[in-house]
Amino acid sequence: EDRGPVRLRALELDQFKKFDRPVRLGGIADGLNLVAGPNEMGKSTLLAAMQAALFERHRSTAQAVKDLEPVGVAGAAPWVALDFELAGKPGGAAHRIEKRFLRRPTASLTLPDGRRVEGDAAEETLHQLLGFGPSARRRVAAEGQGIWSVLWVGQGEALRQPEIGPGARLTLQACLVLAQRAFAVAMVRLVIDDDDVLQRQKVAASALQHR
Repeated sequence: EDRGPVRLRALELDQFKKFDRPVRLGGIADGLNLVAGPNEMGKSTLLAAMQAALFERHRSTAQAVKDLEPVGVAGAAPWVALDFELAGKPGGAAHRIEKRFLRRPTASLTLPDGRRVEGDAAEETLHQLLGFGPSARRRVAAEGQGIWSVLWVGQGEALRQPEIGPGARLTLQACLVLAQRAFAVAMVRLVIDDDDVLQRQKVAASALQHR
């Protein structure tokens, strides 16, 4: 199924790792977006929040989820919301996934038509929308994330070989085929343009000789 591009639009979090109060990252536009700041500002925490919204199960008590609690805040309930657009879906593109972990865990997915899907059903629907692999009762594994597993590069992971599952491999192969076709078309156009320029130069030179 061709799901079209997924566009992240806004991220909100509260009681989440470095941030013990509400934080919102909005204005995420198409193309390249840069979040710049000094060390320990929380840039890696923003990436972790996006990953938690998409991949972590809201009922999970795994150590990775426990690590989402801000240090020194007793009884915290890490919360995250991610707004995204999914092209090619009827009824509009805007979606919103919200999750709260550890204390009174919840999950809620708001669809373009305003309907809300709650709990485990919200996560199942999210996984179907984004084309993840078969769902489990724990975090979506790298092989189930498809192309997403290749796109996440955390701090200190730039040289790490990503885990490329079957879905991601197919997507990468399709992208390479498209890139090769685009390159071939561009080269043909370049040859045609060069030949056209050469022919014009010959005509001009012939006209000068007959003056």
